[in-house]
Amino acid sequence: MNMKRLVKKSFSIFISFLLILIMVVNVQEVRASDSQPLLNTSFEETEKANTGWDELGASKWSVWKPTGSPVVSISNDASYTGDYGLKISANDNGRAAVSQDVSVEGGKSYALSTWVRTEDIVSSQGARMRVVLYEGDQQLDLLYSNRLTGTHDWSQIKMEVKVPVNVDSIRVQLFFETGTGTAMFDDVSLELINPAQAIAMEQSEMVLKKGETTLLNVQVDPVDTSSLISWTSTDGTVATVENGTVTGLAVGETLITASTDNGLSASTLVKVVEKDGIEGPSIGEIELHPKELKLESGQVRLLKASTTPENANTEKLIWGSSNKEVASVQGGMVEAHFAGTATITVETEDGKIKGESQITVIDTEQDEYDQLRNRWESQITSLDYFDATNERMVEVIENKTKTAEKLWKSMVKNENRSYLWIDFTSKDDSADIRANYRNLTAMAHAFANEHSSLYRNPALFQDILSALEWLYQNQYNENIVQYSNWWHWEIGVPNELNNIMVLLYDYMDKETVHRYLKVVDHFQPDPTKSGATTPGNYREAVGANRIDVSKVVGVRGVIVKDADKIASARDALSQTFENVTEGDGFYKDGSFVQHENIAYNGSYGIVLIEGLTVLLDLLSDSTWDVTDPKVSNVYEWIENAYEPFMYKGALMDMVRGRAISRSFLQDHTAGHTIIKSVIRMAQFAPEPFAEKYERMAKYWLQEDTFSNYMENEGNFRDMTLAKQLLDNQQVTARGDLDFHKTFAAMDRVVHRKTGYAFGISMYSARIQNYEDMNNENRKGWYTGEGMTYLYNVDLGQYSNDFWPTVDPYRMPGTTIDTMKRVDGSGEHTSSETWVGGSTLNDRFGTTGMSYKGWNSSLTAKKSWFMFDDEIVALGSGIHSDEERNIETIVENRKIHDDGSNKLVINGETPDLSDTNDQTFDADWAFLEGNVKGADIGYYFPEGKALTVKKEERTGAWKDINYGEPADRIKRSYATMWFNHGIKPNNDTYSYVLLPGRSEKQTEKYAKQPDVQILRNDPAVQAVQDVKKNLIGANFWNDEKQTVGPLTAYQKASVTFQEKDGVLEIAVSDPTMKNKGVIEIDIDGEMAKLLKADENIKIEQVNKVLKLEVNVNQAQGETFTAKLQMTSDSIEPIKPGITIQANGHVELLKSLHTGKKVHIHSKWTTGADNNLVGKASIHITPQGMRLDLKEAELLRLDEDHAEIRAKAFDQNNNMYTVQLIMNIVSKSSSQLSVHVWTGEAEDRKSVIAINDQAFQGSLKISNFKE
Repeated sequence: MNMKRLVKKSFSIFISFLLILIMVVNVQEVRASDSQPLLNTSFEETEKANTGWDELGASKWSVWKPTGSPVVSISNDASYTGDYGLKISANDNGRAAVSQDVSVEGGKSYALSTWVRTEDIVSSQGARMRVVLYEGDQQLDLLYSNRLTGTHDWSQIKMEVKVPVNVDSIRVQLFFETGTGTAMFDDVSLELINPAQAIAMEQSEMVLKKGETTLLNVQVDPVDTSSLISWTSTDGTVATVENGTVTGLAVGETLITASTDNGLSASTLVKVVEKDGIEGPSIGEIELHPKELKLESGQVRLLKASTTPENANTEKLIWGSSNKEVASVQGGMVEAHFAGTATITVETEDGKIKGESQITVIDTEQDEYDQLRNRWESQITSLDYFDATNERMVEVIENKTKTAEKLWKSMVKNENRSYLWIDFTSKDDSADIRANYRNLTAMAHAFANEHSSLYRNPALFQDILSALEWLYQNQYNENIVQYSNWWHWEIGVPNELNNIMVLLYDYMDKETVHRYLKVVDHFQPDPTKSGATTPGNYREAVGANRIDVSKVVGVRGVIVKDADKIASARDALSQTFENVTEGDGFYKDGSFVQHENIAYNGSYGIVLIEGLTVLLDLLSDSTWDVTDPKVSNVYEWIENAYEPFMYKGALMDMVRGRAISRSFLQDHTAGHTIIKSVIRMAQFAPEPFAEKYERMAKYWLQEDTFSNYMENEGNFRDMTLAKQLLDNQQVTARGDLDFHKTFAAMDRVVHRKTGYAFGISMYSARIQNYEDMNNENRKGWYTGEGMTYLYNVDLGQYSNDFWPTVDPYRMPGTTIDTMKRVDGSGEHTSSETWVGGSTLNDRFGTTGMSYKGWNSSLTAKKSWFMFDDEIVALGSGIHSDEERNIETIVENRKIHDDGSNKLVINGETPDLSDTNDQTFDADWAFLEGNVKGADIGYYFPEGKALTVKKEERTGAWKDINYGEPADRIKRSYATMWFNHGIKPNNDTYSYVLLPGRSEKQTEKYAKQPDVQILRNDPAVQAVQDVKKNLIGANFWNDEKQTVGPLTAYQKASVTFQEKDGVLEIAVSDPTMKNKGVIEIDIDGEMAKLLKADENIKIEQVNKVLKLEVNVNQAQGETFTAKLQMTSDSIEPIKPGITIQANGHVELLKSLHTGKKVHIHSKWTTGADNNLVGKASIHITPQGMRLDLKEAELLRLDEDHAEIRAKAFDQNNNMYTVQLIMNIVSKSSSQLSVHVWTGEAEDRKSVIAINDQAFQGSLKISNFKE
């Protein structure tokens, strides 16, 4: 029978006892059916066979037969309940589905199920359910249930359908996948899951007398929740609970918890006391166990006292030792000190009843294993650095003690328990096993900490031991087959168990320690491999995983005193010291890749460096010291792979993968882990590394004004080392970085100048666009598709809940198809290889990405030019065939919660309070920062229409990481983007970021920019910094292309500069596919070669320098040459003439009913008088809008300009536009505008305006620096 249930609760009214009884009945019998959107779910409503059905059909359901000739019918021999059921049979390979479309509520979850019986199904996918998600008529995604093949009696298949917010309908399909056999379906169900959002108890604590009962009042929201409530008591010997009714049984404490089936819980601590005037029975006899005990000096054991009768009052027993110098005792915990014997006693307050145990202590000397174990304990506890006068340290211990107490009270202690904590009851999710051990680790820390109020608490110790044994018997032993996530079995749990055994080593017998750690050796015996118990997945351990498994094996080896295991762990580290050329690990350029193709310096890279640091520290100056000379690479990683991504204490998110979706690990928290590791490494690293580490760490500590390292760190050693560093006047903080670096192996770029840092996150055929795993980073769709990051003094920009609240469709720097996406969709590598760039003098850089969208025809060429104090972004060849808008996102910045940041367009401050999109013809824009110095300017060389808006956005961490909190968070954003329209063909964009510029500085820059766009087309994108005579160019094809004095013949990225007669050039092959050379010609004569990389050949032919750059196996690396040139050998590319019109004229002759024609334009003359730039014309109050392209200069002098151009409207219809600009005087200008449909000029004009007064700015001027 299908179990149905209905739980109705009120958040504001307490549940009466009668209501609870009713609720229990409902839980067992029925669930509400008013949320069932499917019709004819049992196929009882039949109809004459129509399209697709054979024989009898079912109403409300349709049939699809894409393959073969399967028989689909309603049959009375296919019913699970009732008279009829669905039957699908295929003798030859056939495929069929029966479907029904239903409307659903976006953002909700539904439980879908059906009963299935199969006979002789031979198919890879068998019988199963499929769900198709739709937004309107657009199919977004497919979801599948588990499958059945072969022969099975009736079985229920279930799946949860999480409906994205943009989905409004789904198609439920019962599928017989390609194959042969018979499948029968019946009793389909689709029910809305309305989980509890909150649960609370009326009382947090209560006192109950032994033998009495009471009802606990629980509140649940919403009132119509579908969640089922269960009740538990952590100690059933003290009190039991049934449906909220608690019965006191014995003196003590127990935690009563009400839990919903979706993971919410609330608890009440129940203290059971004796009834008034009644005390427990008197003690008749006491016996200590064991009666005799041999201990080594330093060991501690628990003596257990049993009394007659068993329920006697033992609160006032007194413990003592006959020789405290040999052994002391407190609360039954006996500690051995020096060789000798002692009698431990426990007696009643009057001394009449006594129990004894004879203790013999043997002196032992610590061996090297003991010393290493103690060193590890010092690392994980840091108690050697505890300072009782330090308020922060005292607070840390108090908080850890409170956590341990809470865990202890909430742990289930019943003998017949089936789990330890109500939050971790899964039998198929290995994360719950690790969570259990993590809780025990926290409890063990408190127990072993002499500064904690739980130090050596006998009852706590017994419960920890009991829990460890329960876990060994039920969840983690040599006979259990690994399931769920391998990491928990081979790394996560072993790490926790190793640490628990270290903390409790002196308290436990060696046999038990070895028994538990034998399981660790079972699952992780070899530090070079993973998957020891899964032969089909036995593999090499690489990257961060190699460090993790080495730590597991090495620390276990220390505990059980196994020299071979320690040596194997040490030797396994050597593989990570070497730079790799493919797959996981560190690359020569500082990239770190994990999971084969994900940029992960800031996540798995942290795990690697943190784990490596503690292992190097553990083994230093021991028999197993690391002596591999390649360990020197580790010291270089800090500068090459970590420092570039650290900005004032924050770690850049573009190298953190799915970790960005973890609320507890935002960028500053992650950055503090790097600070910690760097300071630790400074303690043993050789010079000059140690000094460099101290200088960079001190800078990070001082500059992180957003998140104080000292206030957040919980390790006393790390706190002490950081304070010592800050107080050390001999160490000077490093200061801001000024450099540019391309991480070709992972498609990342970092550009750093005083006051800001800029990052680009890209992807290619080598690197994946983003990673969604374990339900983390569910909306990371565009984070690796050209997203740009601008870091400045607003240190909280990417912290403080940026990721759950930012619009995931509009990541700065990206060009996107505005298709609707579902969570986790579109993980992929690109088919494109041209991704990377060139770096000049480690200060300037040119970067490009040939972009191909996922599940879309969208293509684009995207480039960034990072010179001095500006970043130029170009896009060309933007093309799409779908009926969807294409956008390029200029900015999406978190602003003040009230949205008060000033946003200026062309000197005007538009009213953006209504949060609607507004479009402006923009020459420049300015966004006020959240703090002083965080302002940003934006310059638009082509004057493209810019859409902007301010909005308050709401999100939850759970939206992007299903294991995170569901609390709703509000943040405000300012967003700017270009709308390329539907089906753009060869569209372009250009913008310049101006970090730190004020409004006036931005306006001045827009009038006199330092940069000039030389080319922006599908063949070449190139920009010149006029002041520095610096040019960056990306050549997209293997063909001869020229820009200025530079000609390239193959795909290449080039950055070069001529200064004081010295030319420096940087060349790279971003495709990494060129097995030969890149040929470069430069107009000019060389006086002498100053220096060049060995794979660059230079030849002077007449007045042309010919370079051959061998890029075979170069892996995207930049190669450079420096040459002394003859005088005037290379002329800087001089900027052209600027032709600009921004304003309107009155509409006199037109087919439209508008009153004004607005024009916004800016062109610059280039080589051969071609025009570079953009313009738009639109009619108000309503009418057409035209974007002008492919402009041709017909006439030009100081006062006149005549231009002809192709133009396209919103529907991509083509027009011909001719503009005649006439500057009559400084205060008066005239404009003529003619527009024809198509290319012919002999047609009647759509717009015809002759010599009309132009109201606005019309200029023809030379470019001024």
